[in-house]
Amino acid sequence: MKKLVALICALVLCLGAFSFAFAEEMPIYPVVPVDPNKQYAEKIVIGTDAQITTLDPTQKNNVIQNVLYNCTHDTLITFDNATGEYLPGLATEWEWINETTLRLKLREGVVFHDGTTFDAYDVQASLDRVVHGLVTNTYDHCEIIDPYTVDTVLKTPNVDWVFVLSHNASAICSAEAIAADPDHAWTGTGPWKVISDAAGDIIEMERNDNYWGELCATKYLTFRYYGESSARLIALENGEINVCMTVADSDLQFAKENKNIVVGDFTSSNLFYFCFNCESEVGKDMDLRKAVAYAINRDQMVAALGGSPAYTMWGWNSLGYTTDFAEDYTYNPELAKEYAAKAAHKEFTLITYSPTNIMGAILQQNLRDVGITMNIQQMDSAGIGSATKWGANHEAVIYSMATNASGSDMFRLIAYGTAGNRANIHDENHAMYTLQTASNAEFDEEKRIELLHELQAVMHDECIYYGLMYGTATIAFTKGIENPGLLVNKNWDFSRIQLPLN
Repeated sequence: MKKLVALICALVLCLGAFSFAFAEEMPIYPVVPVDPNKQYAEKIVIGTDAQITTLDPTQKNNVIQNVLYNCTHDTLITFDNATGEYLPGLATEWEWINETTLRLKLREGVVFHDGTTFDAYDVQASLDRVVHGLVTNTYDHCEIIDPYTVDTVLKTPNVDWVFVLSHNASAICSAEAIAADPDHAWTGTGPWKVISDAAGDIIEMERNDNYWGELCATKYLTFRYYGESSARLIALENGEINVCMTVADSDLQFAKENKNIVVGDFTSSNLFYFCFNCESEVGKDMDLRKAVAYAINRDQMVAALGGSPAYTMWGWNSLGYTTDFAEDYTYNPELAKEYAAKAAHKEFTLITYSPTNIMGAILQQNLRDVGITMNIQQMDSAGIGSATKWGANHEAVIYSMATNASGSDMFRLIAYGTAGNRANIHDENHAMYTLQTASNAEFDEEKRIELLHELQAVMHDECIYYGLMYGTATIAFTKGIENPGLLVNKNWDFSRIQLPLN
């Protein structure tokens, strides 16, 4: 047992060191506590670049949803982005009992927003209903030892289970709320509680003064959706909002020249990718898949949008990152034409949404140049998830995910049968799935990285997922804002944001 715990601890430390080796450009804002001698703005408004479509962390997880969950919900374990350490959350301590059982001691005296008291039954009820691949392909059941001690039992060993429990996909909701209405059970224990939800366009929150942790000085926090970047920036300049998420390149210089605005601008770990639905007729056409792989001009995408090109379907901040592959799918229009000529299908439809429309337009021209017609179907952020989830009949999609340090992070995207798996390969014995399972269970770090390299090679060489680019994180906020909560994966943490008035 001591050897097992030591191996896990060593891996955790490695993840922390690895994940921040590339993040030097990100501005660091130390957490500023409330000063009793200062006056603060009572309300702060965040201008968001996407709609919030659910309040329930166990059912849907993406960048904008995580921004909300950082405010409204707690996880059992937290991950410190500044140090790479795992810290107590709703669990005060944890230990591996064996390779498939993690025992957690829970925090006492925590109250949900609905007034019920947090205990082991809430952990059990929450994990039992999570739909994300990070959890569903690993977790088996909970064994309640006593009201404040719980064993999480896994189907197979998973080195990264501690990371999974720190992820918003594993946030804890009220068991009582789940029992009353399983489809709308989103009550959490976080520092903010939702008091109004206007169809995802406006989310109003009130500070949870019964919160077990530290609070900020702000009393009311609002998320307001603006579809256009320029409209968000104008709202910031006019004082209608205090934070503008995602400033367009065309507006960035104006924001930087405004002495009343602070701009954060750095390469993020938000990975944009293309994939075919491999169960569709066009997706089964390997010549078409290779033609697309060689036709993608990533430099054009980066020139248009900022960021940096991605030549693998993996986070640059994630354990096991590599670009050393047998197939070199850098831009090669001549090879793309050769494969396009052999392809049985020379036309397909791509689904995009607001953040990926320009990438889709660039790819459309790239493919037209090599003899492939790609039609584009644009959707809003609310519709694209359901239109491209596991089992849907889409042909291809450009989407994105915010990558984290864990080696298991990508599994929420590629896990068999889960909503996020937009490639839809229905063979459970496919190498992508068997390598995923094997790397989960490997406690030897060097061997595990080798497996993760093999996994990336399968996704890359077989053209299952195509990495396109890592986006640029741009955010602007009123000068004087404290605790803007900038994170390399763009899952901004506004839970302690505040604005001194004097």
